[in-house]
Amino acid sequence: RAVLKTLYEFLGYADGAAPQALRLDPNCDPAPGTDCILFGTTSIGGVGHGVVYKLEPTRRPPWTQTVLYTFQGGRADGDNPIGDLLIDPNDGTMYGATAYGGTNDPGPPAAGTVFQLAAGGQEKLLRSFESHPYGVIFDADGHKLIGTTQIGGSGGSSGGSGEGTLYRLTPAAEGSWPLSILYNFCSLPSCADGQRPTAPPTLHPNGTIYGTTQLGGTGFKGTVFSFNGRREKVLYNFSGGTDGGSPFAALVVGKDDSLFGMASHGGDLTNCTGGCGVVFELAPPHFRYRVIHTFHGIAGGANSRGSGPGNGSQLAVGTDGVLYGTTPRGGLDNGIGGNGVVFSLTPDPTHPGRWLPQVLHKFAADGSEGSAPGSLVVDTAHNDTLYGTTLQSRFGGTVWKLTQ
Repeated sequence: RAVLKTLYEFLGYADGAAPQALRLDPNCDPAPGTDCILFGTTSIGGVGHGVVYKLEPTRRPPWTQTVLYTFQGGRADGDNPIGDLLIDPNDGTMYGATAYGGTNDPGPPAAGTVFQLAAGGQEKLLRSFESHPYGVIFDADGHKLIGTTQIGGSGGSSGGSGEGTLYRLTPAAEGSWPLSILYNFCSLPSCADGQRPTAPPTLHPNGTIYGTTQLGGTGFKGTVFSFNGRREKVLYNFSGGTDGGSPFAALVVGKDDSLFGMASHGGDLTNCTGGCGVVFELAPPHFRYRVIHTFHGIAGGANSRGSGPGNGSQLAVGTDGVLYGTTPRGGLDNGIGGNGVVFSLTPDPTHPGRWLPQVLHKFAADGSEGSAPGSLVVDTAHNDTLYGTTLQSRFGGTVWKLTQ
């Protein structure tokens, strides 16, 4: 039986509030019985604009939290960290994004930045954007950064500001990070190529970049796309029906190099307005799309297996290809749709292609364990121990641990 333990509850002041990204120390001690140091971000708190923090294990909770950097919210350093957090295992340097702040010097304040945080706590703004970058990944060479912006670029029109980009930042000798736009979304009529990506892209072992857009496509409910360095290709157009719609979460690479993701809508259209969401797979070599799990979301009932995986919900890949994830709603009946669940999907050894769902934890209906779980990481070196966050609690959200 899985057991959840709250490691830390944010007070909502100097220590931050509304936790976003969560990452394991890439150099965690694999010895049995040890816990990993955790790193993360909060979107608010500090002086009101968010923090980057470290959480160190103690014998009993709460774990020791250290704020590594407090965002000031101005032109120099960004405001409201959002999306994923990237850690270089070689030197501990972190890279992330903020939804606001920054500057298009000498122009007006920008809406979002990509930042670098050295292991010693020195923050550097690498780039300001027109709107909402969503975290970064390393390019295949391990030095360049690849990311998406929700709007901006030259494709289509959103108040004249475009419908999103795929971009690259390249470190230069003088310390700058020149920007290259790899693709402008909504470059095709009716945004058939996708519109408004809301998650970082994913680098596949085959060298191709894959990602999702929340909107656009021929079904107008989002897409899964690939980018091979020269052109963008839509692999799947969501319809918003039983196939799902509006994917917010990033894709993950699973066993046998399949891609897995979640769509926040579609699927079960009976129990949720617009659908409860789905988990999907695209398997190589042709990356054809199929739904492997449909959420039902009836809080308190036999089908209270979660619903509505949205922005912040995440999949993680464990031992033997097991998938773990969270949904911000569903679970125990609290009168407003439930406080969320942690779930797993295990490959069925007797029926290839079938997945066995299991709800590992339903967050307490009274809110004592927090609500709206989001970020999730799995420690495969320690029996697939899970660590995650809740966006809300009595004060400012929580970080939790789930042992199996």
